[in-house]
Amino acid sequence: MIWSILFLFVFGAMLAVRFWKQKRLSSRKANDSAIKLLEDQMQLQQQRNEQLQTKVHLAKEFQKSYFSAATSLEQKRFELTNELVSKIVNCQEK
Repeated sequence: MIWSILFLFVFGAMLAVRFWKQKRLSSRKANDSAIKLLEDQMQLQQQRNEQLQTKVHLAKEFQKSYFSAATSLEQKRFELTNELVSKIVNCQEK
């Protein structure tokens, strides 16, 4: 009788340890999966930030070149207008 009680106690303890290990392992797997998901999201966010920084840089460069071109065109228009006015004045003086 004592042997059967002792056997049941040991068997119950073995089952409890096995259940505890499985629960711990599944919890660890869930944690690992969550960590992996967060790492993937962080990497994706970093890529998005880099793409955004590149777009901002390109937009600034375009803006500089656009205003530079607009300024040079305005300057050229001003020079041509002055040249035209001076030619008209010269023609009227003759």
